[in-house]
Amino acid sequence: MVFGVIMSAGLPFVGKLADRVGSARVMFWAATGTIMLGVPLFTLLNQSPNLPTMIGIELVLGVLATAYFAPMPAIMSAMFPVQIRTTGLSLGYNIGVTVFGGFAPFIVTFLIGTTGSLLVRGYYLVAVAALSLCSIVVSRRVFQQR
Repeated sequence: MVFGVIMSAGLPFVGKLADRVGSARVMFWAATGTIMLGVPLFTLLNQSPNLPTMIGIELVLGVLATAYFAPMPAIMSAMFPVQIRTTGLSLGYNIGVTVFGGFAPFIVTFLIGTTGSLLVRGYYLVAVAALSLCSIVVSRRVFQQR
């Protein structure tokens, strides 16, 4: 619920910021923040698994996710010509969400069982954010996104 409230309230403000400074810049810093904070946040959660800690972590991750997802439709729509924009957006977004989000519980559970470390959740988040960061860098160069 905390995450949803943050996203609902923050999306218009982050969208306005992205219009001013550029979608790719906002997404770049959101992905960078996720890379820097992913493992420390899950370390904190492992050390102190209580409600205030969980809410605090949700607040931080909610702000980062909002900063990433608010400008995403603008940057993705600019990647596709008008004739195939709806198909490109639909396939690009849904395949990514299915592979990296939908299978995340299975992948993370497998990795926790294999390694025995609960920090795998943070490492998975960092790995996905790093892949996203690479995608943003490519979109800035190939599609002249700012």
